[in-house]
Amino acid sequence: MLIEVKDHPGASTPIQEVRDFANTASIALSQGHGTSAFFVTTGALTRDSGAVVAGLPNVNLIEFADLERQLFDPTGALQRWQLAYKSKPVNHRYVDLQATLFDISSNELGDFPGHVPATGLLGLATSSPSACVVIFGDYGSGKTTILQRLFSAAIEQTSIHRDAPFPVLLRLREFEQPYDIGDFVLRALRRDLGISDLASSLLWEFVEAGRLIFMFDGFDEITLRADDAVRADLMARLSPLLFSPCPALLTTRPGYFASWEEYRGLIRRSAGSSAVARASDPGSQRVDDLIERLTARFVDASPTTARAAQVIEYQLDPLTSDQVDEYLESARDELGETEPQEVRAFLDKVYDLSELITRPIILEMAVGTIAEGKIDVSKGTLANGAAGLYEAYARTHLNRDVANVPSRRDVLSPDDRLRFAEECASEMLRLDVLELAPETSRRLAQRILGESNEYNIDEALTDLRTCSFLTISVD
Repeated sequence: MLIEVKDHPGASTPIQEVRDFANTASIALSQGHGTSAFFVTTGALTRDSGAVVAGLPNVNLIEFADLERQLFDPTGALQRWQLAYKSKPVNHRYVDLQATLFDISSNELGDFPGHVPATGLLGLATSSPSACVVIFGDYGSGKTTILQRLFSAAIEQTSIHRDAPFPVLLRLREFEQPYDIGDFVLRALRRDLGISDLASSLLWEFVEAGRLIFMFDGFDEITLRADDAVRADLMARLSPLLFSPCPALLTTRPGYFASWEEYRGLIRRSAGSSAVARASDPGSQRVDDLIERLTARFVDASPTTARAAQVIEYQLDPLTSDQVDEYLESARDELGETEPQEVRAFLDKVYDLSELITRPIILEMAVGTIAEGKIDVSKGTLANGAAGLYEAYARTHLNRDVANVPSRRDVLSPDDRLRFAEECASEMLRLDVLELAPETSRRLAQRILGESNEYNIDEALTDLRTCSFLTISVD
């Protein structure tokens, strides 16, 4: 194979260079020096250029941008993912939750809406690639479901717009020690997109060119063996991609952080600069240029620090009454002869269940329970009583956390977490309050740990904030 490369960024490739290459390549191929020839240019190829090689079947002209697309073309894998997703219940029953701007200070970055449909978060991310969109949501609020929907929407954009960035879905529960973010992304590309031979240096070039959309699912799922120092380290390791030229979205439970102040501190400490060090003397422009050329040649293109860390934070809202009805209607086939309206009327009668079903996962559990015959809606009865239903939901919540995220088996057991929730409820009843102060939660957590020296109290609190039934106030 014969290859010639020309560098004409931002300009057309001179036609004479194309003619010279075509003549040289034709002679070389006719003499048996190779079977094909490629002329690669960073400049544009004109129609006249194509005419030069029109009669030479083994002589090829290609623009560098097209070559990049050929080397990194996950279109087939993305389309297969899309077909599989479209056939799943998670797609057919999708209800677009509202997301509320979490902190008004985010408006320092631009005019972002106070409320937006969750699917609109993709547009916010792509229109503001210098910022990371953080999506907060508690247990069962639909974070993963929404991220899958955004991934699907991003795939559709690649089929409509040639230059649309390719989405990369990163399941952070699979981000393991030694927490190498570059290797983690390459493994995800191999697994999900079938791209097995992408060099690390080329990956970072795509990042710098803004060719990808990173969707990080579950910062709270990396590990529960975490105190503030561990969380800070994990955020720093993700920051080169969270705050890169590529759009990025990150989901997490707010309770994973000890406080709003800790979260904000992590973001501030994630700020950095990937700029090349420059000579301080204004007259040393030639030295500056040499530094940049040498850096580009001898320093690997793999940023270790983030750009200025900026975030747009949204909190997922619960399902509205109309959205509950919309979901039940989408589940009509599973409900059999029971009408969605009957199910809704029954659920509204069960004490406090009308509030619980505003969480998508709880509503899904309720539909599943009815489908399995555990609830006879026509008679208005529960097979195991209301207390039994609540117990089933609680156990399912605890078991689901452990089953979905192996790292959540590392600290406390589901029984420990349930006992902590009961201790909190008892303390609230004793104090006649609806909220507990952080120091009270810490004391109750210490009671759960007992004399155990295996875990420190901060790790236990991270576990309990993330995997129990607590809702953490940022105040």
